[in-house]
Amino acid sequence: MTCGARPPGLAWGARCRSCHRARKKRASRISRRISILAALVTALVLNWRSPVGEDSRFLVGAGTLVVFVLASVIVHRMAMEWLPE
Repeated sequence: MTCGARPPGLAWGARCRSCHRARKKRASRISRRISILAALVTALVLNWRSPVGEDSRFLVGAGTLVVFVLASVIVHRMAMEWLPE
């Protein structure tokens, strides 16, 4: 899926701009889907296991948001490294 272009000044093992952009777009799509799935599972589990109250709703929301952000960052980085060329 690479274009095979070698512009001048490109480091060994690096990708051209268009290849890097395409890879980043694919990694973002994958990380978004996995992050949403992880956040939904986290919200369901936290909502099911937490006691009833206003504080628990805040904690469920905060926990879900934290899981979404962390999963997004981690999966995006992994996808950028491990996606096939």
